[in-house]
Amino acid sequence: MRVAILGCGYVGLELGRQLTARGHEVRGVRRSDGGVRA
Repeated sequence: MRVAILGCGYVGLELGRQLTARGHEVRGVRRSDGGVRA
């Protein structure tokens, strides 16, 4: 499944990690560049 996470902060990052671990394709959007590496 393809998933877009808008507002990829602490909760969004964890959700993205869990979905990726289950084989989903995940894209996240952040408001600022801080924490992009995470």
